[in-house]
Amino acid sequence: MKLSIIVPVYNVEKYIVKCISSLLDQQTNDYEIIIVNDGTKDKSIDLIKKTFNDSKIAIIEQENQGLSAARNTGVRHSKGEYIWFVDSDDWIAKGGIDELIPILDGHTELVYQSKVYHIIENKKQLIVRNDFDGELNGVQFMAFKMPLCCAPYYIILRSFWKKNNFMFYEGILHEDNEIMPKVVYIASKMKCIHIPLYNYSIRSESITHSYNPKRFKSLEIVCNSLFVYLKSHVRKEHAWAFSQSIIPMIYFLLESVHNGNKKEQEEVNNFFSAEKGYMSLLMEYGNWKAKIFSFMVILRQGHAVDIYRFLRKISK
Repeated sequence: MKLSIIVPVYNVEKYIVKCISSLLDQQTNDYEIIIVNDGTKDKSIDLIKKTFNDSKIAIIEQENQGLSAARNTGVRHSKGEYIWFVDSDDWIAKGGIDELIPILDGHTELVYQSKVYHIIENKKQLIVRNDFDGELNGVQFMAFKMPLCCAPYYIILRSFWKKNNFMFYEGILHEDNEIMPKVVYIASKMKCIHIPLYNYSIRSESITHSYNPKRFKSLEIVCNSLFVYLKSHVRKEHAWAFSQSIIPMIYFLLESVHNGNKKEQEEVNNFFSAEKGYMSLLMEYGNWKAKIFSFMVILRQGHAVDIYRFLRKISK
C-alpha cells in the first residue's frame, strides 16, 4: 500500500462528511484512510458509518487525548509506505491522490505541497510558498527563510518517520511547530508537488485566532524544545536556517500575552530572562527589528513583554 491518510476526529460533525468524501473521490485504491476517534462527543463517527461503506476506511477508537495523541495512534496503525496527516475540517482536491501517488517513489522522504488553498469565511485563496523544482535536502529548504510547519502540507515516508522516532508532542497546542522543523531539518531528499491538493479551512474559533490560556504555555514548550534541539542537534553552519523556525515562535509567544494578564506576562518575562540564548539567537540570526528588540531586552532584563508592546505600537 502506497499511502496512509490519518484523520483525527473530535466534534467535527459539521465538516467530516465533506472531508472523507474528498478523500474517497479518487480513481486509485492504493491508499487507506485511518480515522482516529479521539473520544468525540458529537455524531461525527455515526455520520461516517452511516454515509460511507468503503474498505479503505478504518476507524480506531481511543479516549480523548488530543490531536497529537490521535495522530500518533494513527501512525501506529498505518500500513502505507507514506503517511499524510489530514485535519478533519479540511478537504482535498478531486483526483488529488491520483496526482500524488506517482511522486511517492519510496526514496523521497518528504513531499511538500507548495500550493495550498486557504478557505476563510467561504473565500478561497491560493497560497504559494517555497515553490521549487527538482530535489532539496531539509537544510536547503529551510533556507527559504519561510519554512512552513503545518503537518498536512507534507507527505512523509513512514520508514523515515519511524526510524527517527518522531512523535507529536502530546498535550499542547501548536504541535506542528514543535515537530516539523526537526522532521524537515534531517530530511535528505525532498520533492515539491506543484498542484494544489489541500484545502485548509481557517475557522474563526481556531486556536491561532482566539485567546486560549493554554496557548502561551504551549508556545513556551515549543520554543524550548526547538531551542534545545538547535543547541544539541543542529550544526553551526545550519543554525541560521533552523533558527528561522524558532524566531516566529518567539514573537508568537510574546503576541499571545501582550494583552493578557499580568501573571502570564510575568511568566513570559521570566522565561526569556532564564534563558538568555533566545535574545542571542535574535541578535545573531534575526532581522534588524529583532536585533533592536533583543538589544533592548538584554539592557532591561525582565521586561520583554513591555518592550515588545512598545515596539509593536511604534511600528504601526
